[in-house]
Amino acid sequence: MDTPTVAIDHREDAIVLRLSGPARVAAAEQLREKFLQIGTRKNLVLAWKNAEHVDASVLQVLLAIRSELAAGGLALRVEEDNAMVRHYLQVSGLAGYFPAPAGGAGSSNESPAHV
Repeated sequence: MDTPTVAIDHREDAIVLRLSGPARVAAAEQLREKFLQIGTRKNLVLAWKNAEHVDASVLQVLLAIRSELAAGGLALRVEEDNAMVRHYLQVSGLAGYFPAPAGGAGSSNESPAHV
């Protein structure tokens, strides 16, 4: 079984969170731990093009992170999208919480009014 990877890259304008492999419960735990380490000082960019699967536990952690960032006037955005993940987000009604990059397949600038 492949091991999930949650990597952090620091940029001047944002912190990039890279998900790869099977993003399931172990990845959700890594994600939360890494977010707690880096805190909420910058916007967060999500790069999940190399994720094999993003399950509900990961999405729940990402929604919590998104809310925490928003409370501090910061944002979470997707830069490196994944067609399969994008499809599941659209089917589940969660695509607005994780807008696709501008010009990307399935891109949507609509954001839900509630979190």
